Amino acid sequence: MIRSSNPGAPDFNELTRAIAENSVHGLVIMDERGYCLYANPRWMEMTGLTREDLRTRTVHDLVHYKRPDGRPLPIEACPIGCTPGKNQSRRNHEDVFFRKDGTPFHVSCSASPVSRDGQPIMMILETRDITAEKQAKQRLLDSEEMFRSTFEQAAVGIAHVDANGRFLRVNRQLCDMLGYSQDEMHALTFMDITHADDHDASRVIFLHLINGARDITIDKRYIRRDGNLFWVKVTVSAVRDADGGFKYTVAVIEDISARKADEETLRLAAKRKDEFLAMLGHELRNPLSPIITASELLDHANVDGDVLKRMSAIIVRQARHLTGLVDDLLDVSRITRGAVVLDKTPQDIDAIVASAVEQTQPLIDERRHRLSLRAAPEAAQVLGDQKRLIQVVANLLNNAAKYTPERGAIQLATEVSDSNVTLHVVDNGIGIRPDHQQLVFELFAQAERSLDRAQGGLGLGLALVKSLVEAHGGTVSCHSDGVGRGSRFSVVLPRLARNGGDLPDKLGRSAWKQQRPLDILVADDNVDVAETLAMYLEAAGHRPVVEFDAVRAFDVAVAKRPDICILDIGMPRLDGYEMARRIRMHSETWRPLLVAITGYGQEHDRAAALAAGFDHHFVKPVDLDALVAAIRA
Repeated sequence: MIRSSNPGAPDFNELTRAIAENSVHGLVIMDERGYCLYANPRWMEMTGLTREDLRTRTVHDLVHYKRPDGRPLPIEACPIGCTPGKNQSRRNHEDVFFRKDGTPFHVSCSASPVSRDGQPIMMILETRDITAEKQAKQRLLDSEEMFRSTFEQAAVGIAHVDANGRFLRVNRQLCDMLGYSQDEMHALTFMDITHADDHDASRVIFLHLINGARDITIDKRYIRRDGNLFWVKVTVSAVRDADGGFKYTVAVIEDISARKADEETLRLAAKRKDEFLAMLGHELRNPLSPIITASELLDHANVDGDVLKRMSAIIVRQARHLTGLVDDLLDVSRITRGAVVLDKTPQDIDAIVASAVEQTQPLIDERRHRLSLRAAPEAAQVLGDQKRLIQVVANLLNNAAKYTPERGAIQLATEVSDSNVTLHVVDNGIGIRPDHQQLVFELFAQAERSLDRAQGGLGLGLALVKSLVEAHGGTVSCHSDGVGRGSRFSVVLPRLARNGGDLPDKLGRSAWKQQRPLDILVADDNVDVAETLAMYLEAAGHRPVVEFDAVRAFDVAVAKRPDICILDIGMPRLDGYEMARRIRMHSETWRPLLVAITGYGQEHDRAAALAAGFDHHFVKPVDLDALVAAIRA
């Protein structure tokens, strides 16, 4: 027994008890049988036991009677030596005890036997509740596992980069993006994989992060191991220590190559559209200039007959050119919206070719090209719209004629197989760059090709070809060996079975027969339109009557009963539809040919005219040859 020399000092036993009673750790002293001789308040608090519990059962049976998985734990297997008979010490042994209510808690135990004459007589067990520490450690492990799983399984690349720009850690996705292994990546810096043109911007951003910036996003180009470039979006954040010092950066890398490609496609499409609109303005002004000039010249009183004829010819020619431009635009609009109704009947491919050549021969002759035709030895039919198929072949021939320097060579050849009919249009013209060959069939792409704009046109022909061919169940393609090497356009159409029907007229039309002069009523509130049309009909040998008022026109029609009534749809007081319906009310005794003329040319406008009783529907400006043909029919 240690005693203090200071008579006022506390008794050692009292001091020891005070320390035990106020300890933050649980203390229990057991006899040689394992029963409790002493337990401090902290032990009682940890276990939830009462003094009565400690008097009736051993400490082992109270707190350590089963394993963490619930299996029984006999005292002989107790690892902390709950019985003094083991006479051995344990230090900082981690285990699981159970409270009185059965709930487990983690402990760190130190067991120390006390002996007398070499025989253990008691055991001192110091216990520290480490449940909160265990839970915190498990949360940390779970967090690390979650981070590791997220890091490795993320759909984007993730990297940790030190202050020297070297990769500390990279995930599998980034390695797959770049084609490097993780070990290889650890030997690289982020500048090693960055395109040279992006070095300066990347260096500035990295310095900003080191010097205090929190996070920065940049689009840049990376270089794969194989040397190929690809675009990435990099979001970089700085990780700092408790004092705000820089530790490393976390970079999240997303492959945005597809997005960049889409942006470039949209940019090029917008550029082509702008070029097209500029070209459209140019093309529309070209014919308007001579029309205006010729019209003003006709106002002069001293214009002789020859000048009058020349000016009239100019106006007609340029007006037809304008009509062609507008028709092309409307065709593109209708076809791309799927608003074109195809009148599909069996068509002889040779007849289609012959009609297309007939249409394009003037341009071919004007440019002094040599056109050669090579027909398949076997006749063949396709199921299609005659007008539209001729338009396809004519557009390809026009394209070849325009984009081939004068005195060039053009070949049109047909091939026939059991299932397909193929047409090839080959020229030795200016050719097409390899990277433009997939664009020539797109709207607004024609401006990419260089040619003297004096040839005119809006460059919509090939877009129409593609849409019309696909509407017939076929395909169209182009090939060129490059600039100055000519071009080949090929159209493949499904061949119609040999019993597909009678062949149409080889000329595509029947010869018109001259008829007697006809009485024709022309009704239009536009005086110039009505009078010029009447003059044309009179020149063709007919007897036109002109009315500018719709109600008056109807009265004249009923009174004179003309053979043909040509009616404007949009007249005031009485529109053309209603006039046609009223005229058809007299059909028992009089049924004239009714022709509608209008500025509206959609399919539903045509259907409305036919429903009102019209026989024909023409869009202004009227194709006069087609009108005369309808009259002769």
